[in-house]
Amino acid sequence: MEPLTTDSVLMDVRDRLARIEVKIDFAAERATKLEAAVEKHDLRLDELEEAQIAQRTFVKLVGFAATAIAGIIGMLGDRLLSALGIH
Repeated sequence: MEPLTTDSVLMDVRDRLARIEVKIDFAAERATKLEAAVEKHDLRLDELEEAQIAQRTFVKLVGFAATAIAGIIGMLGDRLLSALGIH
């Protein structure tokens, strides 16, 4: 085993710092990729929420139209039957 000298301690510290720096760079790169993925999913979620709102609005509109048409048909049917003397 080598005797401890200032140079050997300094070299050991530099090696350890270099390894830590590599780990930090790797973690930063991974965090950047994860943030990009989360952002992509957030945008997709927003799109899906907007589509769901549009779909609900359409279903409500179709329901309203069907109710109105049924009411009109019922009213016209009653008048037609009354006019024919059937009702």
